[in-house]
Amino acid sequence: AIGPDGRLYAPLLAGQRLLHFSISGDTLVDPLDQFGELGRQRAATVANGQLYLTTSNGGSDRVMRVPFDGAQAPACPAAPGTLAPPPSARALRRLKRLLVGWSRKLRSVGLRGMRRRGAVKLRVSGLPRGSLGVRLQRRGRVMAAGRRRTSPARSTTLTLKLTKRGRATLRRRPKAIRLVLRGTLRWSTGARTAASRKLVVRR
Repeated sequence: AIGPDGRLYAPLLAGQRLLHFSISGDTLVDPLDQFGELGRQRAATVANGQLYLTTSNGGSDRVMRVPFDGAQAPACPAAPGTLAPPPSARALRRLKRLLVGWSRKLRSVGLRGMRRRGAVKLRVSGLPRGSLGVRLQRRGRVMAAGRRRTSPARSTTLTLKLTKRGRATLRRRPKAIRLVLRGTLRWSTGARTAASRKLVVRR
């Protein structure tokens, strides 16, 4: 079905999710998936500016009404008793892998390098469209932070800048600091994916 936003919506039975794409000429681009918690999804149709999904899960089949917010992808089913879609497991796995790579980069730069540069550039790729925020914390206090728009079609660079507190801490030239690196992705659909990783950064 073609939604009010011009995207192509394709429910999957075996895949148990809703795929949707933008259309560029004869090509489907910007793929996203949603509503994995609904199980097997048989059909999609659009009427009166809303998307209707039918599920095929045996005795618990339902017709779901999905409202659109302007030109944005649908945020959640509006039928009584349903919940907003949970973040994609694939995006969560990708975010965790990125945290591993970013932790290596921070350990490689070291406290001395962070103090000298004032910021660390982190590569971002493979995440769905949205806004990614990254924080480096010590005992709950933010030492460095950065934010960047994300797109599944391209990689980008996020600049993690030291905060005033971070600069003051590093001026004391500690030998090592235990930190927590947190990443939060806010999807264009309104969903949120978050993960964190502990690390020790030395001089």
